Amino acid sequence: MVLEPLSAISLAGNVVQFIDLCSKLLAEGWELYRSSAGATASNLELETTAESLGQLSDRIKFSLELRTGVTDDQPSTHKTTNAEDALRNTAISCRRVADDLLKTLRDLRVKGPNKKWQSFRQPLRGIQKKEQIEQMSKRLSKYREELSLHLVTILK
Repeated sequence: MVLEPLSAISLAGNVVQFIDLCSKLLAEGWELYRSSAGATASNLELETTAESLGQLSDRIKFSLELRTGVTDDQPSTHKTTNAEDALRNTAISCRRVADDLLKTLRDLRVKGPNKKWQSFRQPLRGIQKKEQIEQMSKRLSKYREELSLHLVTILK
């Protein structure tokens, strides 16, 4: 069977891409298998960041509740500024995205029995969730910037 030159180049490119994908999956699977936490280093770093921003959002919301008297259950006892309302809403949204990201990342951890099999399957699931994780990470970064901006506005 003789292939045309462009078909041969295309086939070779596809084979190289497949080998590259397989090597990445195996490397990530090995990293998961060896990890005591059951997660890749990059996922652990994202988890730490999400936890930190979630806790910061909670502290900001709590401080605003003490300052203004506004809670989820209780209407305001004193007039809040637009900046305080915006900060509170941003903190709530930031916490929600942080929780969603943490849930997604923790679902990708290797846990329980059959660690070898899970270490092979989780990288495949990670590929499926990669875009979702990147989107949540970008949203979390934007909320972090918004929180900083609102805090600066309130402190002026």
